[in-house]
Amino acid sequence: MVRSASIIQRIQAVSRRSREDMRQVAQEMCSRGPQSDAEAQALFDFNARMRGADPDWDSRFVRVMARYVLARDTANGALTPANLDWLQERVAIGDRLRNRNLAGLFMRLLRKASGTPDGFGLIVLSHLCDQMILDNQADATSVGNVAETLLLSGPEHAPWVSRAEAAILFHTQESIEGSENDPSWNFLFARAIGNHLVARAHPNPHTERHALNRKHWLDPNDPNPGKFVGCLALGFDKGSWFEQMGREAERASLARRTASLAAKSKPAQPPPRTGWWRKSPPPNPVTTASNTLVDFLNREAPGLLAGLVVAAR
Repeated sequence: MVRSASIIQRIQAVSRRSREDMRQVAQEMCSRGPQSDAEAQALFDFNARMRGADPDWDSRFVRVMARYVLARDTANGALTPANLDWLQERVAIGDRLRNRNLAGLFMRLLRKASGTPDGFGLIVLSHLCDQMILDNQADATSVGNVAETLLLSGPEHAPWVSRAEAAILFHTQESIEGSENDPSWNFLFARAIGNHLVARAHPNPHTERHALNRKHWLDPNDPNPGKFVGCLALGFDKGSWFEQMGREAERASLARRTASLAAKSKPAQPPPRTGWWRKSPPPNPVTTASNTLVDFLNREAPGLLAGLVVAAR
């Protein structure tokens, strides 16, 4: 107890120490792991004050704190609702999140916990996307973490990308549109939102839980995940497409007719390439996540976008 009180006092005196002194005290606690909530709180406080790049500290803090949370109050490797509440109280000041290492900590808990509360995957996704917005870009590592979270958090009863998950991804895309994002973000956004939209418009997605499973749609080695959905080949005039999107049956009917006509229409042919074009070709269009989504849906489910526009009015 004396040793614990002593180390807490040392780390709480952080404002009077140099950065290196602060780091040394915090690492001493990390090396043996926090022995109480008070010590864990001291580590959270130090982590919140950290400035500048320090990959060694970031990695150490995430490992140690995840281990503590999964063992706290006889959790035995599971993330209990009580421990999740305790953690969320530690990582927020009012309405402001302490962002350093928060996304990494929640991601590690999702990977390592033997069980998590319902909705925890959505919390992790929100933290990861908030970090991308703060960074004003989607780098390859962040996109990989978002993809892993989506794959780990899909429930069995509704394995496609949910409306809440899609809303987070849409907000993120709006926030980082125009940034220098890694190309993997375009792929992930298109596949995840495409999965959500097909399931949302589907007459009865629960009959095709396997075909609509996000694992197919997010698989980079599967070029055509839409092939799993059998009724796509039958056309939108077969079944009650778009009826789950609103209460107006007439609008859903109009959406089906619009989608069917769009699916059967021939795509516009590109203009002939004249001699002027060969001398001065137009610049390549900028590929964005939104463009990739449109191209993906037009390929996997021709006509769907036209129907969605009508159904969502």
